[in-house]
Amino acid sequence: MKINIEIGSKVSEDIISIQAAEMTDEIRNVVKYIESMGSNSTLNGRIENDIYRIKLQHVHRFFIEDKILQVQTCKNTYAVDKRLYQIEEITGLEFIKISKSEIININFLDHLSSTPSGQIKIYMKNGEYTFSSRRYLKSIKERLSL
Repeated sequence: MKINIEIGSKVSEDIISIQAAEMTDEIRNVVKYIESMGSNSTLNGRIENDIYRIKLQHVHRFFIEDKILQVQTCKNTYAVDKRLYQIEEITGLEFIKISKSEIININFLDHLSSTPSGQIKIYMKNGEYTFSSRRYLKSIKERLSL
């Protein structure tokens, strides 16, 4: 893949152009990353009646508990008034969906281990762990180059 950058006073507008023979997963990831740069990098989370602004870069994981979407940071766990698919749309490449009810930030991933049932046990840097569903194993392995 070649990258061509042109910087100069003759350039009147910032433009990113991609030329390819076909649309690949690599190109989709680049596009998703570029689009996420301009998107909202914070969201609102609740603890009881208090509302907090949460930066996506501080989020360890999103998960559904008792039919409520939760967001976990190093300090707290907040309730979020969004659906998991909406979170998928606003998160960048540092987030990966590991089950139908959970998305993790790979920057906070410590290590992985296989279970006898074929799942992957995912250990986070904060000492907690979670499990992937077998349905998402292929995309997790591809994404983490396993």
